[in-house]
Amino acid sequence: MGMSITHLGTGSRGNATLLSSGSSHVLVDQGFSGVQLEKRLNMLDVSPTDLEAIVITHHHGDHGGGAAIAERRWGIPIYCNDRTAAALNLDLRNVHLFESLEALSFADD
Repeated sequence: MGMSITHLGTGSRGNATLLSSGSSHVLVDQGFSGVQLEKRLNMLDVSPTDLEAIVITHHHGDHGGGAAIAERRWGIPIYCNDRTAAALNLDLRNVHLFESLEALSFADD
């Protein structure tokens, strides 16, 4: 099964990229409001509740500013490093911390 990569938006107003393989969906960065994320995902027939995880690359607001919204509103697990979690004020109960160069795996395929 192949993987699709869809940029939901990139720029100073927000960044997010959807990685999909079959029914598995992982978002890389979440720099949008909850409303904007939902609207952009809906164009692809994906709901925020379909996301297995959100991986935040770094702590800048245009990459992770909407992570706390997604975490609270939809209970989506967030993956990031400790500096990013602290800078974005994320609830560590739903955050999976990882180190540089650590491999992350989300779906069987």
